[in-house]
Amino acid sequence: YNGDSDAYPSAKGLKAGGSYLNTSGVEVDATECYLKITGGFIEISSPDDAIHSDKDVTVSAGVLDLYTADDGVHANYTNTIGTKGGKDTDLYLNIHKCYEGIEGANIYIHSGIVNVFASDDSINAANSSLGSSAPGQNSAYNFSVDITGGVIYCASTKGDCLDSNKNFTISGGTLVVL
Repeated sequence: YNGDSDAYPSAKGLKAGGSYLNTSGVEVDATECYLKITGGFIEISSPDDAIHSDKDVTVSAGVLDLYTADDGVHANYTNTIGTKGGKDTDLYLNIHKCYEGIEGANIYIHSGIVNVFASDDSINAANSSLGSSAPGQNSAYNFSVDITGGVIYCASTKGDCLDSNKNFTISGGTLVVL
């Protein structure tokens, strides 16, 4: 990746979603797509989202090193990082370079060692397709961030480290915000 996101308008690293032809040959949107990562060593350098789902993303274990000009881990709906009651050492999620780090309408961080270095929001509960992600605009969708565990380090150069366009709950974990 050379930094030119206009050269690849949709060049996501890992993507679940889009459209497909059904058995009648009619193109339909694949909105019920889930992307789950349960282990492995993954390195992604992408001009668009490194990891993206038109529905939900779950990253429960593994070592992930992500570099992108857009979102590190994006879910249109639910973005789950780690596992409830899981060991932090089961997951190392390193988003070294991104515009927004972890984004979804609902974000749950349960465990893992999570490092996010963003130019805008490190963690952002928003989704423009479900309502506005712009501050101060109403949406019928109940955006939320819920942190119950993990070791989370967030840094942003010009945006919000932690941004929820509705609810934010922290009930566990270690959080360092710069």
